[in-house]
Amino acid sequence: MNWIWPWQDRKREFSWLKASTFGLMFAPAIWLLYQVETEQFGPVPLGGMTYWSGLWATALLLLALAITPAMTILRWSRLIIVRRMIGVTALAYTIAHIIIYFALRFWNFASIAHEMVTRISLILAIIATIGLIALGATSLDAAIARMGTKGWNRLHNTVYAITALALVHYLLSPDSYPEQFLTSGMFFWLMVWRLLNRRGLGTDARTLAMLAALGFAVRSAGKSGLDPRSMYWAVVCALVGGLWGGHLLSLLVHGWDGGLLAVFQIGTGAKSLFGGLLLGGLAAGLYFHYRKLPVLAYADAAMPALALGYAIGRIGCFLNGDDYGTLSRVPWAVVYPPGTEAYDGHLVRGWIATGAQWSLPVHPVQLYGSLVGLMIFVVLLNWRDKRAGGRLCAYLALYGVARFVLECFRGDFRSVFGPFSLPQCFSAAFVVAGAGIWMYATRKYKRRLSTHVPAQPAEALQAAAQ
Repeated sequence: MNWIWPWQDRKREFSWLKASTFGLMFAPAIWLLYQVETEQFGPVPLGGMTYWSGLWATALLLLALAITPAMTILRWSRLIIVRRMIGVTALAYTIAHIIIYFALRFWNFASIAHEMVTRISLILAIIATIGLIALGATSLDAAIARMGTKGWNRLHNTVYAITALALVHYLLSPDSYPEQFLTSGMFFWLMVWRLLNRRGLGTDARTLAMLAALGFAVRSAGKSGLDPRSMYWAVVCALVGGLWGGHLLSLLVHGWDGGLLAVFQIGTGAKSLFGGLLLGGLAAGLYFHYRKLPVLAYADAAMPALALGYAIGRIGCFLNGDDYGTLSRVPWAVVYPPGTEAYDGHLVRGWIATGAQWSLPVHPVQLYGSLVGLMIFVVLLNWRDKRAGGRLCAYLALYGVARFVLECFRGDFRSVFGPFSLPQCFSAAFVVAGAGIWMYATRKYKRRLSTHVPAQPAEALQAAAQ
């Protein structure tokens, strides 16, 4: 049998992509051994090894599922040659996870068997492992030839259910970890991407922006001492509310066809960012209020993620030619091809002739917005003000001012109130709201400081007693 080595492509030629991926597959194992050697896992290293081997197995499953989106978004079809390798490696780490778990239980098979039939999380893990073994056993080309392409695809499409079971097993862990919700969020948005891709939206950077915002918000909540689980569900509520809010405001501004039913068709048409921010923020706030959680503290933790998502989303607008800029002769001005908003806008105005190859040069205002988002992200990430609501106020003020100015460079600018556009009016309202919340947070912070009595030295207490 002529084997294809892990560093070879199907032509049996050396592939840097496969070779580097193959090397990276060993990195988690090396990291685990290093943690054990340096006693980073404490007096019972098998506990840490059990957790992290399971997490790496889950992460590799997600990485395998991310290959198709990456191929589509990056237009890099050659990535397909490493997907099978990543999936088989996920199986290897799963088996290692099981072996380490058995060792942690001192190979007491009677006790292990009792746990496996009484704990729902372990029952789900057993089902997922059996499914993953079936996928690994049929990963060879010979299996594809025996089963046929349709049968093989039908079997391997169960990887979505297997990954979902693995994540539920992880979420049912006795303790709560930020990684639980980060991995769950990644899986959720990978599935959403597949739904969007069926609608032809697979290359939309807004999908990546939502994924990045969700993951970073959960991570930020954990680092701030807040509950990552609550942040996860709040962001999900915010994203659903934001999609609907952006859809509603866009309908109100631009009008719609289709009657009342169009209000609920959130998957179609353009989306207004301010509508998304308003209704998304309201949805998250109601969730926090219902759970009796500190709204301002969670809002502070989420603001850097919001800025990061905005920065990524603006890149998508730039690539699609949406929200284009004004005419410009600066060296970095860009032109757009037919089918983009910039081209169509110039054609309607009569600035270019029908059949023209490109639009006129315009400011890349979307990239200006992306740069602003990154700057706000960095500022908020390094924000050290201790008063609750400080980051929220900073975001409202910084984004409000920046968006007001950026509107002056928008080629689709439309005044609604005197010389100001609707986004500029919302921007001014954001600045005012940020100032109002700042005054409220400052007053509350000073009140808390005034009611706090500092501890007195022991000598002063003894003198007072005498």
